[in-house]
Formats: sequence, structure tokens, C-alpha cells
Amino acid sequence: YQHLLLIGAAKIAFNFLLFEWFFIGIENFRFITHRNIAIRLIYVIAVFALIKRPEDYVLYYALTALLFGLNAIINIYYLRRYIKLQYNKRILLPLFKPYLKLGFYVILNSTYTTFNVAFLGFAANEEQVGYYVTAIKLYTIVVSLFSAFSGVVLPRMSLLLANNQVEDAKRLIEKSFELLFTFSFPLIILTIYFAPEAVHLLSGSAFDGAIIPMYIVMPLVFIVGILEILITQVLMPLKKENLILINAIVGAAITVILSLALVPHLQSTGSALVLFLSQLVIMVLSFRIVARHFPFGFPVKKLIQQTLASLPIVLICNLSSFIGYPVWIRLIIVATLTTVYFLLCQNYIVKNEIVISFTNAAKTKLWHIVAK
Repeated sequence: YQHLLLIGAAKIAFNFLLFEWFFIGIENFRFITHRNIAIRLIYVIAVFALIKRPEDYVLYYALTALLFGLNAIINIYYLRRYIKLQYNKRILLPLFKPYLKLGFYVILNSTYTTFNVAFLGFAANEEQVGYYVTAIKLYTIVVSLFSAFSGVVLPRMSLLLANNQVEDAKRLIEKSFELLFTFSFPLIILTIYFAPEAVHLLSGSAFDGAIIPMYIVMPLVFIVGILEILITQVLMPLKKENLILINAIVGAAITVILSLALVPHLQSTGSALVLFLSQLVIMVLSFRIVARHFPFGFPVKKLIQQTLASLPIVLICNLSSFIGYPVWIRLIIVATLTTVYFLLCQNYIVKNEIVISFTNAAKTKLWHIVAK
């Protein structure tokens, strides 16, 4: 435990020295992408080469901390191209208060995942924890992808609002909602329909207890996506740290209360319900806060349009049950048919500008490769 505490302290120190916010702020995403790919490749190779036994967990955690350390070293070296690092109390003190509030927000926000797992372990057993963790694996991956997108949009939104370009900011928010509607509904349908297969592929048939929690958790892709837009893309650029913090406190309190009420009786299913209900309440509160400080027209038409456009995917999934092939072949067939339908529908029926732009870019790239 002493080793883990020391490594954890080193990880926090490295995270403090990352200066990732600077490169996001100047929108140097090319550098961030190249650095992340290179370092994570080194990390994966090191894990496969060095981690051999369950007893190597300290080494694994140390490698994770070193991942942050290497990131910090590269960032500091590259940062010298832009600025000279020096301590200035007059500049740092005004930034300390909002930074502290957002720090507490991040800590409280982690309650939805860390507290759920910890309390489930106390109220039930390791088996139920395994079911719950398995159920949220896909959800965590998908949400992290949209969180990365929100991080990219944040500096642009801040710049637009700083320059009082309100209409441009509203259009950017509408695009974010359209992106969320476009990709979240097909993902939710596919993951819910194939939840048993997904659980078996991820963890094996012994984890059938994770199927029902997965049914409950996957719709959160849509809810948390909306939260990312409201908080990261609207309230943070508006510098509403107090309201963000209050929202997080309410969410953490609801998580604790619901956990005490539901988890001892429903176990992993109860933890999934706690996660769903707490995020739903926070989404409603966030809508009310944003409506008071930055009213914008929620794209109801786009929501209905994308909902209707996603319904045929349910038919594709149902038809796949009549295919007498192994599960992995069925999944490939459904993925192929869904992708073809999705591209045709979004390009020619819905005429989604985001998908059309992506398709045209892919065609141009492919044409260049073929021409070479």
C-alpha cells in the first residue's frame, strides 16, 4: 500500500504538470494526437512485455504513472516553444479560485463511478461488482469519446463567447447536439440488442448477471452526451463555476442517497439504476441552469428526425436473429448492414451535413490513395 500511495502521489504530481489545457486552448490538436499515439503505443508494449503475473499490479500502476510523467516531460519541453515558464503570484491567485471549484467538480463527478463500485462491494460482493463493471465497460468507452470531442469544442466556445459571437456559439452547440443524436441512437440500439453477446465477448458466459445492468446503463450515452454539451460547452465557457459545482454536489448527494436505498436490495442492477437516475436528474437541473443564463433553441426537429432514422436499425437487428451463423458472423453482418444503411440514410434522406462532410472527406482521401 505504501508503494501504491507513493505512485499515486507521483501520478497526481505529473498530472498537475501536464499543461494539457494550454495545448487544448491554442487548439494544437495535431501535437496532442501524435504525442498520445506514440506514448500509448509505448505503454501497451511495456504492459505486454513486463506484466506477467497478478502480483505485478504495483509495476502496472507504476507504468500508468510513468505514462503521465512522460506526457508531462514532453509537454513541458514543447511548451518552451511558446512561453517561458516562471512563477507569478499576481497571475496565479485570480485563477486559483475557479480552478479549485472545477477541481472539486471533477472529484464529485467521479462519485458516479468510483462510489458506485466501492459501495456495491460493501453492500453485496465481488461477483456483483464484476457484473456492474462489465456492464459499464462499453458505456465508459463511448462516453469518453464524446468527452474528448467536448474538450476540443471548449476553447472554440470560449473564444466565441469572449468575442460576443453568440449566434455562432449557438450554431456550434446545435452541431454538437446533431452529432450526439446522429451517433448515440444507433449505438444505443445495437448495444442494447446485442447486450448478451457483448457481455459474453467481453467477459464470458459467467457474467450473464451484467446483461440487465447493461440494458439500464447504455441509454446514458445519450443523457451524458447532453450533459457534456451543457456543462463543458456552455457553462464552463460562461465561467459559471459556482453553478457547475452546485450541480455536482446535488448529483453526488443523489448518488449516495439512492445507493443506500437501492443497492443493498438490487445489487448490481441497483448500482446501474443509481447511475442512470442521478445522471438524469443532473441533466434536468443543467437544462434549467442553462435556460436561465444562455437560452438557445433545443433542436427538437433534429431529435425526432434522428430517432425516426434510427428505427430501421431495430429491424436489421431482428432480422439477424434468423441468420443461422455463429454470433461473431452475425455481428459482422449486422455491423455491415447498419453502416451501409446509416450512410445512405444520413447522406440522401436526412441529408446530415456532418455525415456528408465526413463521407466526402473519406472519398477524397480514398481517391488520393488510389491515384498514387
